[in-house]
Amino acid sequence: MVAHTPIDFQTDAREPLDRVVSASAALIGSLGHRPQKPADVVRALGLDRKLGWQLFRIATAADPMEAGVYLPSRASIQRLLEAAEGAGVESGVCRRLLEAFESCELLIERHAMDRASFALMAASAGDSLEGELVSIADRRSAYRAQSRMLGMSALSSFKTFLFHPGNLGSPFGDVISLHGTSEIVPLRPQLRWPITSAGLRSTDHDELDHGCLLEPLPGCEVTHGISLIERFCSEPLPKIAHHTEADGSFRSDLILEGIGRTHAMTVVFGYFAPNTLERHKGSDNNLILANFPIRIPCVYCHLDVLVHRDLRWRNRFEPRVLNDSFGPNLPVFHREHDLLPMHSEVIRGDAMCVTAVQPPIDRYQELLDWACSSVGWDLNEFEATRVVIEYPVMPSTLSMCMAL
Repeated sequence: MVAHTPIDFQTDAREPLDRVVSASAALIGSLGHRPQKPADVVRALGLDRKLGWQLFRIATAADPMEAGVYLPSRASIQRLLEAAEGAGVESGVCRRLLEAFESCELLIERHAMDRASFALMAASAGDSLEGELVSIADRRSAYRAQSRMLGMSALSSFKTFLFHPGNLGSPFGDVISLHGTSEIVPLRPQLRWPITSAGLRSTDHDELDHGCLLEPLPGCEVTHGISLIERFCSEPLPKIAHHTEADGSFRSDLILEGIGRTHAMTVVFGYFAPNTLERHKGSDNNLILANFPIRIPCVYCHLDVLVHRDLRWRNRFEPRVLNDSFGPNLPVFHREHDLLPMHSEVIRGDAMCVTAVQPPIDRYQELLDWACSSVGWDLNEFEATRVVIEYPVMPSTLSMCMAL
C-alpha cells in the first residue's frame, strides 16, 4: 500500500474557488451595464441559459464554496471564453478567468471522482446549499434503480398520527395511527414485503405503540393489533401475513403476486392506542417522535401529524430524515450523525385544509373522517403538521420531533 498525506478539502478549495468567483465577477463587470440577473448575462454574451445561469451564480456567490456547485464543464468554459472574446471583453479578463477555471480543474482531479462528486463536496463544505446537494434527478434515478433491483415500486406511502386528549379527566391521551401505500406495482412475482410496523416513541425511549397497547379501529376484521382497513384498500383485497416479533410488537407483511400494473394494489392499515400519551408535556417528558421508516421505493412519502386543539403542545413538530444504513434500530434520539438533508417544506394549519392538498391516496379525507368518527372524534377539531418528500432516500426514517 502506498502511503499518502491527506489534504484538507476546505483549506485547499477555498483559494481556487475564490479566484474563480473574482474572475467571473470581473468578466460580468466588464460588460458595460452590469447584469442584474442570469438572463442579462445570456443576452450580453449570447450564451445558452444554463451556462449564463452558472456564470451568474458563480460571480454572485456569497461563499466561495458555493461556486464549486456551479462549475461549468471544460467544453462550456471554452464556449464561455469564445463568447466573451466575441463580445469585446479584454484579453486580460479572459485570461484571468481561464487560469481560475484551470486551477479548479486541478482541484477537482485532486479531490473528487467527477464534477458531480465535487459539487456535493463543495455544497457540504459551504454554508447555504445543504438542501441542494442531491437533485431531484439524482433521487428519481435512485428510485428507478431501487425499484428494478427490489422488484417493486409504488406511487406514494404515508403515515398519519392523530393525537387526542382522551376521556375528560384522564391524565392520558389517545392515538390513532394510519399507514398505507398506493399503487404498489410488483415487477417480480412472489414477493413478500414488510408493509407496516410500530413507530412512535417518547422521551424515555419506550415504544408507545407496543403490540399489547394496540386495538383495531372499530369496523376492522381483526380482533387485536394493527389491522387492515379493507374499505380503503384496492380490490381484490391484498394478501397480508401478520405475525408478532420476539419483543411483542406486531409486523405485517404484504404478499405480492403477479407482475405489472394490472396487479397494482393499494393497502391501508391502522390501529387505535388508548391511554398512551400524557396530556400535558412537562420538563421530564417533553418530547414526542413520530417516525415513518421508508422501506418501499415510492415517488411520494407523506407524514402527517394531527393534534387536537385541546392539547397544549399542538403544531410544534419539526421534521428530519435519518439514514438507516448503519443503525436503524438505535433510538432516534441518539442518531444525530445520521441526519440527511431535507428536501421538503413543513406545512401547518387546520387539518381539513392541510390534508386535502396532494392526498397520498384516493379518499384520504374520507379515511381521516372515518377513523375519527369510529372513535367519536371530530376531524375539524385538529391541527396538522405535514411534510411530503418526493423520491425519498431509502432506507431512511422520516421523523417528526415535538419539543417544548
